[in-house]
This record gives sequence, C-alpha cells and structure tokens, in this order.
Amino acid sequence: MGASRSSRTGVLSIVVPLFNEEASFATWSEVVNSLAAPPPFSECEFVFVDDASTDATPKLFGSLARTCPRVKYTRLSRNSASHIASTVGLRHVRGDLVLFFPADLQKPLDIVPQCVQQWQEGADVIWGDPPRRQRASLLHGLFAQTYWVLVRYSDLDPVAREAASLCGVTRRVADLYGECAPPAVNMLTFMGRFPGKHAAVTYEERERRTGKSGWNYRKRIKLWLDTFFDLADWFFPGALVCALVAAAGGALGALVTLVRWATGHGPDGLGAWLVLLVGGATMAVCAVAGEMLRRLFRMHRTWPEGLQVEAGPSSGEEDAHAP
Repeated sequence: MGASRSSRTGVLSIVVPLFNEEASFATWSEVVNSLAAPPPFSECEFVFVDDASTDATPKLFGSLARTCPRVKYTRLSRNSASHIASTVGLRHVRGDLVLFFPADLQKPLDIVPQCVQQWQEGADVIWGDPPRRQRASLLHGLFAQTYWVLVRYSDLDPVAREAASLCGVTRRVADLYGECAPPAVNMLTFMGRFPGKHAAVTYEERERRTGKSGWNYRKRIKLWLDTFFDLADWFFPGALVCALVAAAGGALGALVTLVRWATGHGPDGLGAWLVLLVGGATMAVCAVAGEMLRRLFRMHRTWPEGLQVEAGPSSGEEDAHAP
C-alpha cells in the first residue's frame, strides 16, 4: 500500500440537499455541533443546499448558518432535485474531501470513517453500495429498474455501475467538474466517467427518520432524461446506422424483386421489402431527430442558481450571490 493521502486544508466538507426538512432540523443541529472530524481532518464544514423549500427550512437552516461557523446555507432559485442541489453545493465547499448525505440520513453518517479511509488510500470518487434497498411502488420501481439498466450498460467505471449512490469526491474532482462539465453533463455521469481511482463503501440503508421523499415523478423523469442523454451518446448514431442498413436492404430487395417481376417472375416478397425500406427510412428520420433533440437538450440545460450563501461569523466569508 502506498503512502496515505494527507489533507492540505484540514477541512472535511459535507453537502446536504434540503427540501421541506424542518422536521429534520433538530437532528442536523445536533450533528453539526457534535460530529468530530476524523483524522487527518481537523474541521468539518456543512454545506446545506435548500432545494426551494416551502416550509420553515430556509428560516431554520439559514439561522443556523448565521450563528455556526461550521455551516453554510444556500437556497436554490427553483425546485429541481437532490442531485442538482448537490451539484450547486460543490461551488461552496472548502474541504479536500467532499461527502454527500441525504437530509433524512437513510445513508448514515457512520460511513464517514470508511470514506475517509478510502480517500487516504487514493480514491478519487467514492460510491455507496447498500446491501438492502428500500421498497417502492410499482411505478417507482419501474423507473429505478430502467435507470439502473441504463447505468449498468454504460461506459461508467465498473464500481460506479454497481453502486447505488455517490458518497464523496476529492476536491480536485469537484474543481474539475466545476470547470469543465456543468451544465452540459450531470454530476453522476461526470463522476462515473472520471478516469481516476473509484472505490465503494457498504452500509445498511436506514428507514427514513422524518418526512417523505421529495422525489416526485417529474424529478424522476428529469433524472432519467439527464442520465440517458449523457450516457447514451452512442444510441441515436447506432440507431441511425441500423436504420440505414435496414433501408438499404429493403431497397435492394425491392429492386431485385422488381427486376425478377420484369423478367416474368411474380412479385413475391415485394411488400415485405417495401415495408423494410419504409421502416428503415422512418427509423433513420427518428434517429436524426433524436440526436438533434439530445444535443439541444444538453446545449440548453441549465442548473438553478444559489440565491445566497450564508455562513457562520468566523468563516471569513460574507453573504454573496452564488456564481
């Protein structure tokens, strides 16, 4: 084993997306005041990203940020989804290692030492692999299954293809993502394709402590489309090639049949060849339209802005608009 990685800033950053999480405020207030930074870190910072909550979340967590030097709080301009909120949170971290946790703590804080160990051993991207998955409705399960089929047959790192969630990244990876990717590529795709070392930690996924999931169908469909258009850059060109081959085969078959018909043979099979020709041509048009739609989607995809950053009195930062 090589030398352990050391921290330059001494800061471990924890990013927590929030959406109507007033019920979990007491838990996080306790965590903020009690969680000790594991060696080699000397400090934990918490970056809470409010996904446009409509309850008392902004007031509670904003107040915590103004009074606690370990906390930053930013509120998004529109409700998006937790993975978008995590993306925005990367803009405000200071730590050498950035960890992501859901507000409901279904992913437990117990894995922090495991993540730090993987980071010390050279991991650039750390994934979570819970052995048990929460049950969902039939429709939610269908979305989940199609999403994971898409991920597992992609070109992501093998560790990322088998994992259930993103747990953490190094500061270098976070900075590279901020410089190169958004909004053209979503965070999960970028991290999964990152050419560095990937590692996984295992944990028991816990029952939700408070509230209910904010993942409605709109957000699930948006995540599916985000991921599909990022991972399936081969799909429409591949479909176009298949369509052109089918159309060419249909045209050739129809031509041969017409020649045979002109020489006294019957037009047997002409209808089938014409169906193949028309079907291939239609599929080619759809493939071209799909590729144009994919490129337009990526070109015009935008992330919401953080409306403000509130930080504790001794952090040395003033309230400012997020970039």
